Amino acid sequence: MAMGYPQTVIVQAFKATSMAPGEAGVVMESLIAGHGIPQNNPGVWTKRDDADLATIFDTDLMYSKSPKMVDRKRKALRERKRLMEKHGLKQMEIRRKFLQEWEMA
Repeated sequence: MAMGYPQTVIVQAFKATSMAPGEAGVVMESLIAGHGIPQNNPGVWTKRDDADLATIFDTDLMYSKSPKMVDRKRKALRERKRLMEKHGLKQMEIRRKFLQEWEMA
């Protein structure tokens, strides 16, 4: 245990916040209290946020001319709007790079 929290809680919190210590503290407290990862905090990324981000940056989706992709593109635009409102464009780019590095570690 570090900082009084189990290591699994620390790792979960820092991953959810792209290693931002201030927000990670909020997430750790929420996890310890049994509330899970906060859903509506800017800078705190949920599984849904990450899945939506992956869809938004799916280059096959964005450049496809297939009629089947029209609904997926429409959904991606809604997801982008939601993430823009919650996190902002700069944080979306930071998160995308963070997740790429996390996967390589």
